[in-house]
Amino acid sequence: MLQKIKQFATTTLAAGLLTVAPMSQADWQQTMKDLWGQTKETAQQGWEAVQPKEPVELGIAYGTEKKKWLQWAVEEFAKTPQGKNININLIPMGSVEGAKAILEQDKRIHVWSPASSLIQDLLVSKWEAEHGNDPIYSDAPLVLTPMVIVMWKDRYEAFMAKYNEMNFKTFSEALQERTGWAAIAEKPEWGLVTFGHTMPTHSNSGLLALALMAYDYADVSRKLKAKHIMDEGFLTWMEETQDAISADETSTGNLMRTMLRYGPSKLNAIIVYENLALSNLGSAKGRWGEIEVIYPSRSVWNDNPYYILDVQWSDETHKNAAKLFQDFLLSKVAQEEARDKYLFRPANIDIPILGGGSAFDALKETVQIDVPTISRPKAQVLEQLIQVWERNQ
Repeated sequence: MLQKIKQFATTTLAAGLLTVAPMSQADWQQTMKDLWGQTKETAQQGWEAVQPKEPVELGIAYGTEKKKWLQWAVEEFAKTPQGKNININLIPMGSVEGAKAILEQDKRIHVWSPASSLIQDLLVSKWEAEHGNDPIYSDAPLVLTPMVIVMWKDRYEAFMAKYNEMNFKTFSEALQERTGWAAIAEKPEWGLVTFGHTMPTHSNSGLLALALMAYDYADVSRKLKAKHIMDEGFLTWMEETQDAISADETSTGNLMRTMLRYGPSKLNAIIVYENLALSNLGSAKGRWGEIEVIYPSRSVWNDNPYYILDVQWSDETHKNAAKLFQDFLLSKVAQEEARDKYLFRPANIDIPILGGGSAFDALKETVQIDVPTISRPKAQVLEQLIQVWERNQ
């Protein structure tokens, strides 16, 4: 698999199918190696699923950012020979909620597909401690989308004129400015600076927002540790910053819709998935004006992993059914549907992001192909971030 990734990256870069701003061949190769290289040995070795002879019910708990794509996929998969005898039940759950449901042994769930693999340890570490085995049998990234900051363009231009760069440290300064935009841009009519992320106790994007804040404060991109979270300076900074942040929505899609519905008077900026931001460029312009899509200096790939579970209520028939559906989701037809209709980046390395009629072709002036990303935080760090956030509410 990794050799194929290397060949894919070399070929597509040489053919000009991927833009190089700001990235290099080594960057892209490393991105793909990291994503596929973190999958389980079961996945990397490859295994061919056996078609079920009798009807089987397969429950998939999934992050709702993939809802429309997965609904389409379930309908199309049912039309294929591989889909025979497999009845798929889609169970919408926030990514953090999904981990909690499996820990509570929700027997409806045979596959867990959160938005990001960065939160997998919220399930794995606790399950292993209680049951003594890894609850994930096999895994694969399905589609990719990085975290981005979305900001109304006039506010963004004023912000950058004052602070020169956008990260959580500079945004914290702006949020704590007592007179808001009056001090920043001589625009008292704009009121205070406002920012939103989703509720981290429910939603992947909210939890990752906290992680990115911690990485920015510690000024590291790898190995965020408990000592960083329990640092007195960080705790004070986080409390002051969160006091000025809106975190009421449990869904990233709802947060995006709230920003578009009420405009800059309610939210100047939010942190969401790239595919949501790109999908709403036209809607924003038609309501309140243009939005700017900003790729922060530290981001994270939401790889929308597909975890086939190894739990007491999921037998070999469930695992095989789950693998057959995974194969369909990674097929050319399904990956192109995700790319061109919902603006997810393909996880199938044979499907380019740009070129060949991709929907990304029209957005290449906006899209940053490769992004600098943080490493996967350990469960202890994520749980401490949640505790810190809850204490400040």
